[in-house]
Amino acid sequence: EAVLAVVDGSGLDAPRSLVRARALMDAERFDDAARAYAEAAKGLAPEAAISANIGVGYAYEAKAEATEDAAAREAALGQALDAFRRSQPAETGLRRDVAMFLEARSLGVMGKRDEAKAAFEKLLESHPDTTLKADIESRIERLGSGE
Repeated sequence: EAVLAVVDGSGLDAPRSLVRARALMDAERFDDAARAYAEAAKGLAPEAAISANIGVGYAYEAKAEATEDAAAREAALGQALDAFRRSQPAETGLRRDVAMFLEARSLGVMGKRDEAKAAFEKLLESHPDTTLKADIESRIERLGSGE
């Protein structure tokens, strides 16, 4: 909370929102962090906005990890998946491979193994030169083997 007070008094706009979002994550105020990341994205350059929108997904993933209630966990994972899908919807857009990777990973975390595997395969097909290729191939192999 002390960090939040300093950040709120800094007078910066989008960068302050990003620092505030991170501080809210650290304070385990995940819904507030998601809102702060979403708000920050509005005032950032495109690549930074994508990162902020991805932050929304990470906030909901952290919320899911922090809860023991199965229904609340599933709901938060669904919010994370939606956020990752929205982070870069343009098929040829900047950092689309990262957004697709996070979407596929989220499907796996949700137990949707077949959908996750298909999403990883689609990612490799559409972005064969992605820097995430080795990780994607490993995940496809694990999903195919039932791990």
